[in-house]
Amino acid sequence: MLGTLTETIAIDVEDGQGDAEWREICRMRAAVKPVRASEAEREGALRTVQVYLFKVLTSALRAMPVTASHRIRWKGTSYNVREVRSPVDREPFTEIVAESGVTL
Repeated sequence: MLGTLTETIAIDVEDGQGDAEWREICRMRAAVKPVRASEAEREGALRTVQVYLFKVLTSALRAMPVTASHRIRWKGTSYNVREVRSPVDREPFTEIVAESGVTL
């Protein structure tokens, strides 16, 4: 799969209030595996929550360390990064646990 890693940036708006938007910082290839799907009541509504495991080449992430403040955009859906499993010495892949259907 080809996905996009995004981060939030602060922007100034005319009324003097700050705001934030998401911008693309890199594209990456990953193997994707569904981990869990459920429903949860959030913001007064029943929402679907899906958890996926994204397996990415460790070498692709060296220049751009991924943290829980990032999102992965895949197939038109944004997934909030929940956990980055650091690889053991010389492990070729890094696992990223990400969740859709929720906000930061």
